[in-house]
Amino acid sequence: MKYVKKKLSELKPYENNPRINDEAVDDVAESIKQCSYIAPIIIDEDGVILAGHTRYKALKKLGYKECEVVIASDLTEEQKKKYRLYDNKTAEMASWDQKKLSAELCDVDFQGYDFGQPEMALPDEAEEDGPKMMTCPCCGEVFEV
Repeated sequence: MKYVKKKLSELKPYENNPRINDEAVDDVAESIKQCSYIAPIIIDEDGVILAGHTRYKALKKLGYKECEVVIASDLTEEQKKKYRLYDNKTAEMASWDQKKLSAELCDVDFQGYDFGQPEMALPDEAEEDGPKMMTCPCCGEVFEV
């Protein structure tokens, strides 16, 4: 594998990409605007994207003309297909430690960008048959879960 700079016009989205990612493009573009472009797109030796379709769309939306890529050569077609699926599916298997997430979010300035309302803390004690409530330790806002 090697890192190289490529024109976005040289990259080819995988034509059978099963991932529906248009809803995430704005979020990825915002991340790139606020934190810069960090994670490279991974392509095969023919320029076909193996991982990074959403980053590719976000970079195009932001007006980038080129980007750093990793070329993964010498993979079989089966390995390429497996990698595309593993790269996306394994992220779905992870979950969040809500208490640690809440602590991380407390003092991060997303410059007005709204990710929606995340679960911010562990449930507070409530009656067994009543609703479970959570309190954000940063702002004290209470949420029903």
